[in-house]
Amino acid sequence: DRPLVRRCLARKSADRIGWDATALARANTVVKAAYLALAEEDESRHAGEVLVVPTSHGIVGDWDAAECIWRNAFHAAAGAQWEGPVLLSEPPLNAIAQRDRLVSMCFCELGATSVHVSSTGVLAAYGAGYSSALVCDSGHSISYALPIYHGYLVAHGIRRLDIGGEQINLHLQR
Repeated sequence: DRPLVRRCLARKSADRIGWDATALARANTVVKAAYLALAEEDESRHAGEVLVVPTSHGIVGDWDAAECIWRNAFHAAAGAQWEGPVLLSEPPLNAIAQRDRLVSMCFCELGATSVHVSSTGVLAAYGAGYSSALVCDSGHSISYALPIYHGYLVAHGIRRLDIGGEQINLHLQR
């Protein structure tokens, strides 16, 4: 039996084309402030507990912990009786079994009425207003270069590097 510390980093992105930069910056500031307040509250309230990280290199390894985090995020954002559509992003080259399990969890456990899964790169390009782009995605433990052409990920052009923000921080601290 292991305690789970609630950790979710949310990023507000423009949900419709035409958001100006100042409105997006204000939204990002509100979300960052809420995240920092949550992190401080968690650290004081959960001192001495074990931090569970359900993913490694973009792949979910602990499905029970992931479900708990997602359930808390859904309920915090929309209430306990939430049912509705879900838009999910997934890392490039994600295994079909991972995607199937994620979609199944959304329908069976989280109350989704419909689910759309898309690559992070495709969603980032659309969010910036482009249907074709080269997206560089650097996360916590992995980085990708993703070519997008007319809204589709060009799979044979994807380049992956197992270096992300965590490794860069550790290197700079030395």
